Amino acid sequence: MTINKIHLNKLLKLFYLPEKELKSELGKDIRAENRKARGEKGGGGDFYGSFWSDAKKHILGELDITEATLNRIEGNYRRRNLYPRLEAGFLELWNRGNNQDVRLLDFKVKGVHKIEECELTIKIENLIALSIDGKERIVYPYWFPDPALSLDSVRLGLWVIKKALPNLILENVRFYDIIHAEYFSLSDAPLIGNEEDLLIEKFREMQSVRKELLK
Repeated sequence: MTINKIHLNKLLKLFYLPEKELKSELGKDIRAENRKARGEKGGGGDFYGSFWSDAKKHILGELDITEATLNRIEGNYRRRNLYPRLEAGFLELWNRGNNQDVRLLDFKVKGVHKIEECELTIKIENLIALSIDGKERIVYPYWFPDPALSLDSVRLGLWVIKKALPNLILENVRFYDIIHAEYFSLSDAPLIGNEEDLLIEKFREMQSVRKELLK
């Protein structure tokens, strides 16, 4: 991760972390960049992406998320704390509508929004386009334990999606805070017109913290 080219859900996480935790996350970023500059392989792994792949297959009835979670943990014991929380939150969310007719829509949803003023590129990936009882829903996952999504962070996220994917109907987008088993829509967090200014302000604050750490 670099903070100038970053996934939307990661950006929202960093924006709303307390200062101590933010410094810790940015410190990891700096160390990862240093390793990359030395030609070393980065540490860690894509824990969240593999879970979301299983969740999509569960939605389509291609596998059971509980069994898949156990298999993932067996394959990498470092997942033993995170994956059960992701599974429990996802199932709580999904089972609220388990009597609905759910189908995967035949189009891919991903995009990028660039803000030249602060040299920021925000990537929007991992969305799922669904038909739920005949209504289009575009699901965007937020999967971090802390901080939970807030209405402010959802508002910023919806604004970014609107800019990156202008052909989407924003009222159909749902933010899934998976671990906390909550979801949000435009009716929960309506845009008020200051989203770009707020995003740039928060990003520059984060840049200042990172520059201090580099010193």
